[in-house]
Amino acid sequence: SLSFHFDFFPVMAVESITQSLVLGFLDYLEQTRGCTKRTRNTRLAAIRSLFAFIAREEPVLIVQCQSIRTIPLKRTEHKTIDYLEESEMQALLDTVDINSRTGIRDRALLMVLYNTGARVSEIVHLELADLRLTGAAQVKLHGKGNKERTCPIWPETVQAIETYLNERAPNEQSIQQVFLNANGDPITRFGIRHVTRKYGHQAKIKQPSLGGYRQLHFYLSVCFL
Repeated sequence: SLSFHFDFFPVMAVESITQSLVLGFLDYLEQTRGCTKRTRNTRLAAIRSLFAFIAREEPVLIVQCQSIRTIPLKRTEHKTIDYLEESEMQALLDTVDINSRTGIRDRALLMVLYNTGARVSEIVHLELADLRLTGAAQVKLHGKGNKERTCPIWPETVQAIETYLNERAPNEQSIQQVFLNANGDPITRFGIRHVTRKYGHQAKIKQPSLGGYRQLHFYLSVCFL
């Protein structure tokens, strides 16, 4: 078996690593180790990168490297991202106690996530200058690769944000991030994860469909408020 070869040859010369050997290793991952196609593809991607480097450093091996780099990835199924139904999102919002220390902030945070479908990183970097709460209300989100997008927000979201801004107390006046933690510093990705998990666990009691390992995802298509 391939595991025998790895045990027997703990150090292998590059020249001895052929396309058939790599294919055998990939089959070993799936058939013996029980790895998924996605894991197989991840390993293959690493091998491809390695042999791209080797080809640049040792041109004499370029044919061998090209042979290995032509091994195709296996097609994998793309799982549909779960999202919250209207009643589930309402149950989540209903668990927020606005009289608690961070309740007003938490409701505004959940409303913005729900309304915009923003990534957590986009919310972390959302600044006061990115908000337009009058007229055609909207927020400007800064995504990956310095890409910007503008998202309209509902009157209910505007109200939640305005209520929060009235009590927002930054630790330093120079802090421009919209959402702060309990100490007045910019909230982090871990802080937002804590908020969503906290209310997610509480909402499961009222809405059983939120149980199990279902992730809280806020990519929703209609307003129910």
